[in-house]
Amino acid sequence: MKVAAIIPAAGESRRMGGKIRKPFLLLHRVPILVVTLRNLMECPQIESFFVCIRPQDRELCHREILSYLPSEKRVEWVEGGERRQDSVHNALLRVDADADLIMIHDGVRPFVSSRMLKIAIEETLRWGATAFGLPVKETIKTVDEEGWAVRTIERDGLWNIQTPQTFERPILQSAYREAYELGLEATDDASLVERTGRRVKVLLGSPENIKVTTPEDLLLAEGIISAKGYGMLKVGLGYDIHALVKGRPLVLGGVKVNHDQGLSGDSDADVLIHAIIDAILGAAGEGDIGEFFGVGTPELQGASSLHLLEELWGAMERKGMTINNIDATVIAQAPRLSPYIGEMKKNIGRALSMDLANINIKATTAKGLGVIGEGKGISAQAIVSACLEAPLNPVS
Repeated sequence: MKVAAIIPAAGESRRMGGKIRKPFLLLHRVPILVVTLRNLMECPQIESFFVCIRPQDRELCHREILSYLPSEKRVEWVEGGERRQDSVHNALLRVDADADLIMIHDGVRPFVSSRMLKIAIEETLRWGATAFGLPVKETIKTVDEEGWAVRTIERDGLWNIQTPQTFERPILQSAYREAYELGLEATDDASLVERTGRRVKVLLGSPENIKVTTPEDLLLAEGIISAKGYGMLKVGLGYDIHALVKGRPLVLGGVKVNHDQGLSGDSDADVLIHAIIDAILGAAGEGDIGEFFGVGTPELQGASSLHLLEELWGAMERKGMTINNIDATVIAQAPRLSPYIGEMKKNIGRALSMDLANINIKATTAKGLGVIGEGKGISAQAIVSACLEAPLNPVS
């Protein structure tokens, strides 16, 4: 499944009372266009990004935008047109012929979520054409040139339409060909598709998925950033326990520990790493290890938990997380773990690109109490303090 994303940003070049054009206005210290692109890049199915800009903004984009984007992502700058649909048309000429779906998303609509992107792809595969929207809540009136109310419009069935709008590639390309042949003009891509007789499925959008068009919108966007806790200290708590069994190696902190028993589980059952993973997910507000990696999947059979930690950290780093410190405790009646703690810290530090001074690992016994005290299992606890700045940090 290949998805190409088109991001019209040329038509958003009007200034909001200042010298800086809207895509390059700073939202939590970086350009709005960066936030939009970084959120779109969270979707693994989107393989290419075609950003429509004014020719005179190309140098600015290379200088100010690319440094914030992952280098492995394919980003092409497309010359924008006078109208939004001209920009999209220019991008359509550059989209690969093997792209299954084309997703179009406003460059100044920064808060598209991973969940929305996932739904957009799933529903477009089902219906062929989709757009997000929200039911109109306010009373709608038509008003004449002198400011007098003419009539009130029944709001049942009225929706405010958002992006992303996603289409099977042939459907969108056909709609654009017909539009240019007939001289049709529309304010969004779904309208052009509708005029070909194709139906567009409207999906429930999000109130946070705002388009920044006025100074008030920018203030609202900063409020959303603050409400999500970006820039704030976050703390996550993790815990894991596994039974000890014969015939398995004992792995803790990515280190093979000399013992006559190992921990049972789908992966190597490294309780220390699992507790740290859960703590990181807790700080990020992303659920637990089972939700993130799945339970009982073939990929987990015999997997190195240290590799799982590296995979998790790749995702969290893309979201802009930085970890301040980790404090973890392993509870085991046996074996003695102090000789291995230094190597455990090095493994975790490498996986998370952390200074070892900010990683603390302790080992203790259960004083002979319970299943751990009886030598039937090992558990671990971890606390992580972190900061979320996503998606707002330059990529090194």
